[in-house]
Amino acid sequence: MKKTGLMKGIALFAVMALAGAATAGEESPGRWTFSAGPAWRSRVKSSISGRPSDGPSVPASQTTTYDKDIAGHGPWSLSEVEVVGDPYISGSLLYAATRTGTERTVTPGSGATALNDSDIDRPLGISISAGRDFYSSGRFAAGLSLRFAGYWDMKSHACGQSGGGTVTSRSWKDYHLFENGPFPDEDDFTNFKPDSDPYLPYREELGGSSGQTIPGRRICARLSSDLYQVGIGPKLTWRAFDRVDVFGGVEALCNFSHLEAECGEARRTETDCLPGVGARLGLVAYLTDNIGLQVDAGYEWIDEADVSLGGVRAEVDYSSFVATAGIALRF
Repeated sequence: MKKTGLMKGIALFAVMALAGAATAGEESPGRWTFSAGPAWRSRVKSSISGRPSDGPSVPASQTTTYDKDIAGHGPWSLSEVEVVGDPYISGSLLYAATRTGTERTVTPGSGATALNDSDIDRPLGISISAGRDFYSSGRFAAGLSLRFAGYWDMKSHACGQSGGGTVTSRSWKDYHLFENGPFPDEDDFTNFKPDSDPYLPYREELGGSSGQTIPGRRICARLSSDLYQVGIGPKLTWRAFDRVDVFGGVEALCNFSHLEAECGEARRTETDCLPGVGARLGLVAYLTDNIGLQVDAGYEWIDEADVSLGGVRAEVDYSSFVATAGIALRF
């Protein structure tokens, strides 16, 4: 939403009020007013959306293991070997030591679920304002108002899941030949070792397992926001009764938004001054000549705040109805 024209109008009205002070201030001395008290916003909407980009819960990998160490094995026994055909001499037989290998492969999944959630806060805060009338005529007065306000600890969170992974495995049996003896008519392996490299034509595939699914890891994003406001603008006051003032005004706002976001292991803060405009209408009932009780309500339009990290975007919409109450002073 473009607010430039409205903000320029507010600034022009403020300049006109200051000009009125220069021309009418001496004839009608300005009145100062102060107020302070709790403030309430009817709606602060925080949204989190996106897909975590910190990777699957199971990284890609491939590992191979064997049930025996051929090179480091001690003397072999007859029960640990098998008789196979000599690959070089037809009709001859040789001993072969065997071992079983297993290969395990992990493939990352792609089925990550996106984060998509929003929360509504209705925070309490504090508001302090000061104003001065630059022009008055009968029951009417015009001036400027300066206001400070703060709201804290507005929160939102959303959770999704990373893609997980799939595990497959296969097994095989390798044959390591005793090429120089002993031969099948002997059974003393004391001085003989099999070749450390398997004779691949004798590799026997033992099969494997189909994909075993590993579930993804739960990933949550959290957002915390604070809002601090400075507003200035013209104010019109009508003395409805001797001790009751009705007032209204518009103001240009500088909204200092502080966001703290985290998603998985990633963390980020973002602080911005967001432009905005507001309009208010209120009433002051004076208990004495200088002390009274004040209530007011209005609406504020504020640009959205946002922060991004790890493929996730968080946004906060502060625009809402506002209301304040408190003690008012005038002199």
